[in-house]
Amino acid sequence: MDNSIYGLTKGQTSPTSMVGFVTKTTPRGTPDRPINPLQLAMASGATFVARSFSGKPKELAELLIAFFHGGGPAKAARKAAPAAE
Repeated sequence: MDNSIYGLTKGQTSPTSMVGFVTKTTPRGTPDRPINPLQLAMASGATFVARSFSGKPKELAELLIAFFHGGGPAKAARKAAPAAE
C-alpha cells in the first residue's frame, strides 16, 4: 500500500511524497522529488505492472486476479492518506 506518507512513524514523508509535502517532520515541505514505483518496475523488466485504489475493492480484486493468472512481480495499490497533522 502506498499513501505517500509513513503514517505509523509520526507522519514522515515517504519516497513517493510530492515535492513540498508538509508534515510535522518536514514543516517546510520535502525537497525531494518522488519516485514512481511503477516506472521503476517497468525499467527493471517487470512483465505485469498495474495500479489500483484500495477504496475500490472490486477493481482491486480484478487486478489481483489478473496478476495471479499470468502476471508478473509488480503491483501497487494506493490508499487514501489520513490528513497530515
